[in-house]
Amino acid sequence: MKKFLYVLGVIALVAILISQSFSTAQAKPPDPVNVQILAVNDFHGAVDTSLTKPTDPLTGKPTTDQTKWYYRGGAEYLANFVDTAVATNPNTVKVSAGDMIGASPLLSAAFHDEPTIQAFNLLGFDYSAVGNHEFDEGWQELLRMQNGGCHPVDGCYSGVPEFTGANFEYLTANVVRLDKDKLLFKAYSVKKIGGVKVGFISVSLESTPTIVVPSSVEGLEFTAEVAAINQYAKMFKDEMGIQAIVVLLHNGSVAGPTINSCKNNGSVLRQYRHESRSRDRCPDHRPHAQRLQLPGSGQCELRPDDRDRRWL
Repeated sequence: MKKFLYVLGVIALVAILISQSFSTAQAKPPDPVNVQILAVNDFHGAVDTSLTKPTDPLTGKPTTDQTKWYYRGGAEYLANFVDTAVATNPNTVKVSAGDMIGASPLLSAAFHDEPTIQAFNLLGFDYSAVGNHEFDEGWQELLRMQNGGCHPVDGCYSGVPEFTGANFEYLTANVVRLDKDKLLFKAYSVKKIGGVKVGFISVSLESTPTIVVPSSVEGLEFTAEVAAINQYAKMFKDEMGIQAIVVLLHNGSVAGPTINSCKNNGSVLRQYRHESRSRDRCPDHRPHAQRLQLPGSGQCELRPDDRDRRWL
């Protein structure tokens, strides 16, 4: 009887193993998830259109021929581009890589850039990096841009609802408030897109204190960009199992000939390649779209101009 039961047990075990092997063999890898990232740099409060006078090739000065003048820029035109791009892919994330506000035209500056924040709320942006111009009115005012409330000096505007702050999240992994020994904003955020978790890390220029009014960043410490990126990228991979990682950084590069291209020559990008031996995708200083391919394993690949490049 014991021998019979033993034989039955072996048969059952073999059957289970065969079943598992068959199921594994039959299982198909999940389909890739195509994600579109719409990124804007250096908006600088340009909520209104601006008159453009092209350069006259004969004089090297702006043309006086009014028939060649035209208007460009502004939140309305940007909204049209964004909406058109969003219509092509429901898995779209909208981000700013810094300098959304600061050094702004009068229409936004006169109201302490509240109109720009409200415009990007209406555009449905998800995240923003913190550029150097975000500190133009000081880091306390930047906190108000995130959290809302009346201006500490000018107060609220009569007949206008109180400013509610940004619906999107400011992120920065390398700016520390010394008074509280904590980051000024969250270092990262995780967004589930098409069933795949995507991690977003943002860093500010480590050299920010050298290019802004000292009082605007007094009480803050700016740490190394690459070290901060590596710290949270490692956490994403080792502790959270996230392989699709996007980095937002306000670090200049040179725009390429197409909307999805740029020359990978930024200082942080060179340093990152040196330290991590990874390929990357660089930001440029104009609106652009980046599309990511997220296979079922969570590996993230950018596909700009049909040339695969891996981020991190």
